[in-house]
Amino acid sequence: MYINSVQVINYGPLENFKVNFKPNCLNIIEGSFGHGKTQLFGALLIPLVGEKVVRKHKDSDSPNATISISTTHKNITQKNELNYIEDNFFYKFSSIGPFNHENPMEHQEDISYYHTFTPLFLSPEETKVNLSIDVKDIELISHLIMDDTEALKMWNDIVNTYLIKYLSEWDKNFIHVSHGLEQILKLIKVVCIHAKNKLNSPIVIDGSFMTLSSDASKVIFSILSAYSKSIQIILFTLSSLEIDNSYLVAKLPENRGDYTHQFLMILDIIAVLC
Repeated sequence: MYINSVQVINYGPLENFKVNFKPNCLNIIEGSFGHGKTQLFGALLIPLVGEKVVRKHKDSDSPNATISISTTHKNITQKNELNYIEDNFFYKFSSIGPFNHENPMEHQEDISYYHTFTPLFLSPEETKVNLSIDVKDIELISHLIMDDTEALKMWNDIVNTYLIKYLSEWDKNFIHVSHGLEQILKLIKVVCIHAKNKLNSPIVIDGSFMTLSSDASKVIFSILSAYSKSIQIILFTLSSLEIDNSYLVAKLPENRGDYTHQFLMILDIIAVLC
């Protein structure tokens, strides 16, 4: 399953914004602080977790709001749409695909693949992840970036400086690492978990690289771009970072305007993602 697009209307600082994604690719969305990255990340979460991550304005003049997510799985395109109208939420679902003449009973139009193959969400600043790394994890990452000599060298430095010592300790004593390295290990662990479980769902990442050095960011981009050749990855990141523009699918608008009366969403990311 992969995500075709997400569109939001009257949602946080985004009045009407749509972004299209590519399957089996690293899809990067750029935006400055406070311009809607976490809001759009949350828009992908709301159909899965419901109103508990939503804050609504009580203003009677608040406009209607819409979140619409389009997905494709096995030539079947579906749309999950959440509408906020007059202080109430309404869910709309549609599914369309080729008719199977040999097995008509195969069609299950009432099943949402977005909920069946739930994307793996990660916010490195907030999400709690078991950072234990084993030999197979190290081998997986090394294999992914084997053609990127610069990134591979940096990864080997991390392995030799931190991880080899950890693996040699029978009681697995806690290793104190920097905040930046902790973010790297979280991202790496999520990729390893996804690969080990042979998941077919997209990976959606918010807020990464905020505290990483340029070299560390290069390692992560190398890992994500390599893994995205078989899995869709959606990454929200800052406009100030240097990235390969071939992965850039959207830039969030800089003009935020007055959105105090628009529908707003906030995420209790720790509660939702841990």
